[in-house]
Formats: sequence, structure tokens, C-alpha cells
Amino acid sequence: MKRLELPRESWPRADQLWRYQYERQTAKLIAGAADTLLDLSRKGYRLGVVTSGYEDRVAHEIDNATLPQVFEVMVCAEPITHQKPAPSRASEIQT
Repeated sequence: MKRLELPRESWPRADQLWRYQYERQTAKLIAGAADTLLDLSRKGYRLGVVTSGYEDRVAHEIDNATLPQVFEVMVCAEPITHQKPAPSRASEIQT
């Protein structure tokens, strides 16, 4: 929000409005994506999601795609202290 030159005191309200609009949209998987993820999971690949989206919305999208059992870990916006791009973040979930 700094880049938008929005005063810091307006950030919470801007974030609230952004979430309101963003949550009204739904993501659609590309053809074959669900089958591929399920196949990778069945083959023993460890899958996760790293996103700047909010956990409640992302979890809802994953549930709607009937894929909750596929992902072992989900890292969302709430605990992230460094915005994208921050490649060091990926190393925190690699085990």
C-alpha cells in the first residue's frame, strides 16, 4: 500500500475492502489440474500451498475444488512478514 501512497492509517480499511471484493471471486482450476494433483499425492509427492492469500479464503477455495486431502501444508498471508518476492520463505517449509 506504500506504493499506492495510501496513508498508513487507511491501510486497515483498504485491506478490509480488498478482502471483501476478493472473497467474492472464486478460482477455477485449469483442466486436468485436480487429477494431476491427486495423482501426485497418490504417488507420494508432498504437496503444499504458499500464497499471499488469506487462509480462510484459500482453504475455502481448496475445499470447493475437493482437494483438501492433497496438501500437507498451507502457508498463507497471516504469518508472512515479508511480501513477495521473498524466496527465503520457501525454505521455511522445506523439510
